[in-house]
Amino acid sequence: MPSTPTLAPSLEEEVPPQVADFYRRSLRALRDAGIPFLVGGAFSLACYTGIRRVTKDLDLFILREDFERIAPLMQQHGWRTELTYPHWLAKVYDGDAFIDLIFNSGNGVTPVDKRWFHGNCRAEVLGVPVHVANVEDNLLSKAFIMERERYDGGDIAHLLLARAERLDWTSLLERFGAHWRVLLTHLTLFGYIYPGERHRIPAWVMARLVERLTEEMRGPPAPSQRHVCAGTLLSREQYLHDVEQAGYVDGRLTPASAMTARDVAVWRRDIEPGPARPRNPTDDREQPTQEVHMDDDTLWRTEEQFWSAGADFYEQHLAAQALMVFPAPAGVLDRAATLASIRSGNRWAQANFEKRQLLRPADDTAVLVYAVVASRDDGAPYRALCSSTYVKQGEAWRLALHHQTPQ
Repeated sequence: MPSTPTLAPSLEEEVPPQVADFYRRSLRALRDAGIPFLVGGAFSLACYTGIRRVTKDLDLFILREDFERIAPLMQQHGWRTELTYPHWLAKVYDGDAFIDLIFNSGNGVTPVDKRWFHGNCRAEVLGVPVHVANVEDNLLSKAFIMERERYDGGDIAHLLLARAERLDWTSLLERFGAHWRVLLTHLTLFGYIYPGERHRIPAWVMARLVERLTEEMRGPPAPSQRHVCAGTLLSREQYLHDVEQAGYVDGRLTPASAMTARDVAVWRRDIEPGPARPRNPTDDREQPTQEVHMDDDTLWRTEEQFWSAGADFYEQHLAAQALMVFPAPAGVLDRAATLASIRSGNRWAQANFEKRQLLRPADDTAVLVYAVVASRDDGAPYRALCSSTYVKQGEAWRLALHHQTPQ
């Protein structure tokens, strides 16, 4: 039987009366329509920890497929809706007030599914009976938020402090799955933050995670992980250099995330610019031009990824007018044809470069020449002489031309 949280703040003290009325009517509309939703965010945190703070919006977790039902329902009440980020977030607006409808995480890793809607606590928000997102799902949704301007590690520590003995640890380990290192990081920090409370985390949980870490350290990373930067799953801004300049594969464009290259581009576009730098009189004087070079090692890492990565990597790193020259029957492929070929083809399992040469005929151009021995899981080795030309477009380097001559 779902329990009622110890504290169920009304939100009356946290939001203005007009906003409270908007929230109240929205919750009633969803409830009366029989559309499942869970309350999260600051309200959920207060329910479980007793920590109350001013909130700028109301967070509701929903199933993605239910947004098509919610949008016309909200519009019937005169409120505006938008699918802000198709991979994780929609919004309902009443003037400047808004409600976040969340159906995934910003990194595309933790989609809301039917498991979220079992055993939920009951509470009241502004007099409306609601269900609250479980602690386990709160932990999962907050664990990956490690931005410069926002870090939810404090919320996680407080949730653990308040509810550690009541958590379904087996389910939590399963839900983190391949991202177990993130969970281990937060549990380790909990023991640092509250040294006298570290016993609250079950010993078997820590032992299992540490054992997994030990096993991982005994062997090399899998080929598919060698040039991946998973930092983008934790922060959409702080690891842009790694994936745009340093040649690493964006962790959001791997099977770890449901995001597409288009999702990443939209999420990247809407990063708010930092505060303006104070004007300096010397700014008016002519300054020497500083050219940004991608270093040699990064270029070679990027080239290696082109042999094993999927279409999302190609879409991110190919120039707009890129050409690929392959042996017959493929022939010369433009960007669109290359992407179609990569999506339908079997990727190389291994590619070893020999006789490497790198030329920089101009500040914004780099040419790689090498011999390759590549193999797939189901075929004989392929040998070829290759050349690739990279050009700097804006602040990013893109592959403009690639040529292969079989040996």
